[in-house]
Amino acid sequence: MFDSRRRFNAEYTCFAGLLLALLEATYDQKLLQDAFADWLRSEAIIYDSRREIIEEGRAFMKQEELPWTLIREVSNYYFETKEEAFTWLSGALDQIEATLRD
Repeated sequence: MFDSRRRFNAEYTCFAGLLLALLEATYDQKLLQDAFADWLRSEAIIYDSRREIIEEGRAFMKQEELPWTLIREVSNYYFETKEEAFTWLSGALDQIEATLRD
């Protein structure tokens, strides 16, 4: 488990950073969607980083077998099913992409 986490963090650096930021926010008792909304409004995350998060996130999700439990481990957010994780990730990436068009 630790090795897969380390590989994930190395291969998807920006995407893992987003999940880590959300993890830190949920420690402050925020709901995941509220933490994500705050992250989206943050001006500290530059355009290029958001673009990289989208690219890495989409690449991660194109895998034949989406290791959705890894998302749960990295973000410390419990997704009941692979579909739930996929739906949330897709929506999050779409929302990040929308900020690039604003």
